[in-house]
Amino acid sequence: MYKSEKGITFMALVITVIVLILIGSVAAGAAISTYKDSKVKVRIEEMDIVKEKLSLYEDKTKVNSSLAKLDSIGSPASENEKAKEILQKLENETGVKKLSSVDETASDKYKNYRVLSASDVRVVLDIQDINDSYMFDVLTKEVYTLTPISYEKDTYYSADDIRGN
Repeated sequence: MYKSEKGITFMALVITVIVLILIGSVAAGAAISTYKDSKVKVRIEEMDIVKEKLSLYEDKTKVNSSLAKLDSIGSPASENEKAKEILQKLENETGVKKLSSVDETASDKYKNYRVLSASDVRVVLDIQDINDSYMFDVLTKEVYTLTPISYEKDTYYSADDIRGN
């Protein structure tokens, strides 16, 4: 006599496992993409905070003459090789505004750019949770990171550049 078997077949089990693996891989891919996007958003937010704090610091210097002016905090970009490299890239590759005339020396060319180390950011701007170094334009308060941000297969140094993409 034949017994009536109850339960799932091996084929149904294999199909179920394959479907679960596909769903898991799609979900993992989406999670990784979301994680990368969130890291970029954090870096953008950090640059925005630095920019806002620079504006506030400048306002404080107008009231309190004992504070160092914006053009003397941090170190000159002309003394930082990474900063000069980034400014050169910005000037040559992306077609941003020319930083200077052709006959200026490197120190004159980048005179409006200052570099804030992570400790400068903590001490001068009183931002405790940022561990990166930044460069800024004294005149426009445009902030650049010295650590490039990779986003959508491109490299960026400014939050405004990412937003413009």
